[in-house]
Amino acid sequence: MSEWRTDLKVPLKKCGIDNKPTVFLLSDTQITDEGFTEDINMILNTGDIPNLYQPDEKVEILEKMTAALQALVIF
Repeated sequence: MSEWRTDLKVPLKKCGIDNKPTVFLLSDTQITDEGFTEDINMILNTGDIPNLYQPDEKVEILEKMTAALQALVIF
């Protein structure tokens, strides 16, 4: 489950921070733990997985998102 969560961070960061269109394709044969479907359900329903990121990772993400948003603002 730890590896799943670590791997899940990569596409979430790409589509969130880098604003890259992303397709997440998961077949039923790849689901080896019920927690996988719970995480996917949370992403679909709320857009977030509780406790996925450590506090220092959250700070890094917020800094990058702030910079990305400031680059989009046109005065």
